Amino acid sequence: MALSTGELLIHNPFILEEKDLAELKALGKVVGILVPNAFHGDETAWLSEKFPEAKVFVPRAIEAKARKKYRVNGSFENDWPADWRKDVECLPLEGMRLLHESVFFHKASRTLVVTDFVFNMKPEDFSKNFERTLMAWNRVGTGFGTSWLCDKVFTRDDAARKRSVEKILAWDFDRVVMNHGHVVENGGKAMMTASLST
Repeated sequence: MALSTGELLIHNPFILEEKDLAELKALGKVVGILVPNAFHGDETAWLSEKFPEAKVFVPRAIEAKARKKYRVNGSFENDWPADWRKDVECLPLEGMRLLHESVFFHKASRTLVVTDFVFNMKPEDFSKNFERTLMAWNRVGTGFGTSWLCDKVFTRDDAARKRSVEKILAWDFDRVVMNHGHVVENGGKAMMTASLST
């Protein structure tokens, strides 16, 4: 995500090929690395070494554990920089255990960025029948929406989660980028509203 300064925030750390790393560096200075939830931080150590000046932010619930594995500058809940907030809003999702996900709203592009809170995958995205069956059971292989795990296992406080959903839907986004599935280029807010209202 690009800040108005031209600096960059990297969402969901990952290992890059050297040519991709060079292209990323050419786009602008990386000032932030965002570990979006408890399940997507395994490659943070590698990426943070490539960008030693970037600040690394994690969910507060995993901060102590994360510090044993890689450099951490703070949590989304306590330390989200005010100068980033004018470009990117950060919302830690309430009412959900284990996942501890934060979602982000990039204002200039009107983009909502999520990791595991919603998926947008189709049966043809899976090459094996077993994969299609498993994903369909988890409600992530048939289109846009939240997973069964997200709704039934991770969610422990429906009222708190609803408050987070209301905050998300108050943002003026149109595009939705998620970790799993196809980017929604247009109409994302309507899709989120329909999905999260059921």
